[in-house]
Amino acid sequence: MGHRSSGEAGIGCAAVLSGLQFEGTEVLVRIEIHMPGYFLLGVCAALVVVLPAASQTAEEAPASGTNKAKVIKSTAEFRKLVPLGISTNQLVGLLGKPEWVDEVSDRTMWTYFLPEFPADDDMRGTYVCGVTAYITNAHVAILAFMYRGGPTKTVRREEIVGSGESKPPAMRLLIVNTNASEGAQFIDTPQLPKVGYVAAIPNLIVTNLDELTLEEQHHTDSEGKTRTNWAFAVALSREDGKRLATLTSTNINKRLLVSVGDKPIVAPMIMETLETGRFQISCNETMRDYVKSNLAKLKR
Repeated sequence: MGHRSSGEAGIGCAAVLSGLQFEGTEVLVRIEIHMPGYFLLGVCAALVVVLPAASQTAEEAPASGTNKAKVIKSTAEFRKLVPLGISTNQLVGLLGKPEWVDEVSDRTMWTYFLPEFPADDDMRGTYVCGVTAYITNAHVAILAFMYRGGPTKTVRREEIVGSGESKPPAMRLLIVNTNASEGAQFIDTPQLPKVGYVAAIPNLIVTNLDELTLEEQHHTDSEGKTRTNWAFAVALSREDGKRLATLTSTNINKRLLVSVGDKPIVAPMIMETLETGRFQISCNETMRDYVKSNLAKLKR
């Protein structure tokens, strides 16, 4: 697992928050490996975060202690070792210095990598590979485990051609806000429940795509079972790619609604600048046809 601050080609990681709760609860995070040269922008019906480069280095965190998590073999054991509410000094005494420290809203995130072990919770079939502690007032408020899938194999790749509509819709990108402004629309759909408010005028309109492909990917989980995932690789034009980089660079830690015409598709959180003009939308079979039918309407 890793992180990067540029749009250079290579294997990267993305964190999928499968449950976003409030203080005193836990957030489940799944780690997925995505295509070289592409940022994983969204997972259908889920909030997706591209891991950023750290705003602080581990050297800026408190002094290291002994990492007792090295002997942990289950999330249940980790919860006993690191209960919610302990102080940051206690956390350092248990785990040592974090791999990176970052600021998100009113909280600080400390991220630790863990020796991998099969998940024993709702994410059975994946591997636990890390944990992020959300710090509030020098105490642990939330624990977010990170998960990695097993080996991934692309078994089929399909280029999606335009539907040939005489007036194809545009891809609309809008920054999501928690507070309503004049003329704002509240996004709440079966696929994207209670996302937030977006302005009447999109932040970026994309009328042409350079490329759109669909991949069928088979993942082998920690229990030896094969699961199927579908990934849409989207490539913008050079000019639209530059506009996307500008938009994401000035809206870090905000959600970005991606719509085709008036239909919302995904709403990931922006955690770093997307510089390549290429990204990937990943979803399961249930959502595949919905996303495909809408993306196919875009002009090539």
